[in-house]
This record gives sequence, C-alpha cells and structure tokens, in this order.
Amino acid sequence: MIDGAGVAEFATIFPGCYPGRTNHIHFKVRLDGAVGETYRGGHTAHIGQVFFPEDPALRVMASAPHASTGVRRTPRSEDGVFPRQHGTAAIAKLASGGSDLEATLDAAVSPNAARLHLRQVTSITERTIGTR
Repeated sequence: MIDGAGVAEFATIFPGCYPGRTNHIHFKVRLDGAVGETYRGGHTAHIGQVFFPEDPALRVMASAPHASTGVRRTPRSEDGVFPRQHGTAAIAKLASGGSDLEATLDAAVSPNAARLHLRQVTSITERTIGTR
C-alpha cells in the first residue's frame, strides 16, 4: 500500500541470489483494486525489479547466512536480465542504519500514459519503494 505521497515501504531481508541472476527484489504495482485484509481486484500495472550496488551486495553475500549457501553470486555484469530491463535505472540507493541497510528506489510512473497502452500491457502508479 502507498501513503498519500505515493510511497510504499516494507521491511525484508537482503535477497540471496540464484544461478544466472544477481541479487534483486521484485515489486508489483496494482491499480483500481479494493483494500481490505489484502489488496483485491484491479489489475497488475507493473512488475519491476530493484537491484543493488555491487560493493554492498558483495559484503552482504560474504556474511551469514548467505555465505553458507554455496551458490556463486552472479554479478550484474553477467545477469542477462539486468541490461534488458534497464537495470542501471533500477539500482537502489543504499543508506546504513546501524546493522541495517535502507534501500530506496524512485519508480516514477504515469497511469494516464500507460492506460492508453492498457489494451496491450498495463499501467503504473507507484513512485517510490524502499526497504529497510
């Protein structure tokens, strides 16, 4: 859910990785649904990915529990999805809050422009997504 300024926040762990993909978090923007115990109805307007700067990702992956997985981390330069989805525009800004990292990504969208394209795809409204 977004606040009055269009900001969505959530807390999560730093994502691990899997073969062929660098660390990332998927996010989904939905419109025109109803808020209850969950968000229902409407349509999926956008599914995006948040990526992370390489140096902090390397440090996190070298610590527990990530280091014990035995999975080789794929750097962004070897992730085939990263360049095709304009990954450089989706790298979060990181700030340190003690032992936590806070990631912020501005995802500006225009629901009116996208609605013209709705018959083929969908539209987007969220502007900011952050992690703590």
